[in-house]
Amino acid sequence: TLLQPVLWLTTAVLAFWFLMRAGADRSVTASWTHYAARTAAALAAWLPLAEAWGRAPSGFQAQAPLIRRTRFPFLSIPLALAAAALVTGGISFALALCLTPWAGPVQGLALLQFALPGLALTAMWTMAGALVLSAVGVFFRDLTSLIGHLLTLGMLVTPIYYDPAIVPAAYRWA
Repeated sequence: TLLQPVLWLTTAVLAFWFLMRAGADRSVTASWTHYAARTAAALAAWLPLAEAWGRAPSGFQAQAPLIRRTRFPFLSIPLALAAAALVTGGISFALALCLTPWAGPVQGLALLQFALPGLALTAMWTMAGALVLSAVGVFFRDLTSLIGHLLTLGMLVTPIYYDPAIVPAAYRWA
């Protein structure tokens, strides 16, 4: 759990930043420290969702012996998965805070200003998604594989690893 955010960020900086620099206008992409700070902030919200939602559909099947007991609170299984994923998110957020001096004054201030509401929203979405996906995963066992692919697609579609300025204006959301 401690190494996962660091390895994701290191991979992003080493692979994606250099790939963006090779294929884009050099004036569009920022320095690697600015990129690392922005990516760490995005991963602080994305990693808990991806971890909890990726593990939640198989949560009830993995803990079937516990659920069969007479007085076991079965809702604690997806919530425990979400809580474990939020630890990863907290480590990612601490890493993002460590990188804010290199993010520049505007982005560093924005990260600090939206930190608590962002963490609260991430926690709520993580737990709500884990509860829903755990319930649906009981009926659809292949949901774990499908969610993994959808999360990978979502990570590549959202501007986590690339600067939104490199997307042509016709394809931007806002």
